[in-house]
Amino acid sequence: MILLLGSYDPKTEQVLYNLREQIAKDFMGLNDVLLVLLLNEIEVYVVDYIDSSTNERKKFTIVVEICEIKKATMYRLEESLITDVRDIPLLSEDDNIDQDVVNHLKMEYEIKDIVKLEIMEKLFHTTNSRSDCLICLYSNFLLLIKFVVR
Repeated sequence: MILLLGSYDPKTEQVLYNLREQIAKDFMGLNDVLLVLLLNEIEVYVVDYIDSSTNERKKFTIVVEICEIKKATMYRLEESLITDVRDIPLLSEDDNIDQDVVNHLKMEYEIKDIVKLEIMEKLFHTTNSRSDCLICLYSNFLLLIKFVVR
């Protein structure tokens, strides 16, 4: 997972978009899944649920990338591994992505709690679990590369 961070003034934002596209092109064809995400385009949720097959309480992380108007891609991560990817419609009249995510998850899981992470928590959570990180400062933006240990 590569998470691009930076100021989102028009000049730097364009550099981030270009960098995201170039990284995706350069690493296309690898056996591993590579996510290149901009921090300002994602929401991160920690989901506490009851596993129906074992009746145990478990947790997973949901990273939602807002792709376009009325559509988002939801990545389910368990122990830093992507276990599910799906596009979800954003149906809320007031563009309340949180409600759309909760509604979608409740259709599939017996949810006990969902916590949306704030910006610093998003950064900490996406870089903290069983992985090595390389953080590079370049001009006005920060490039964070997360190497998932399998």
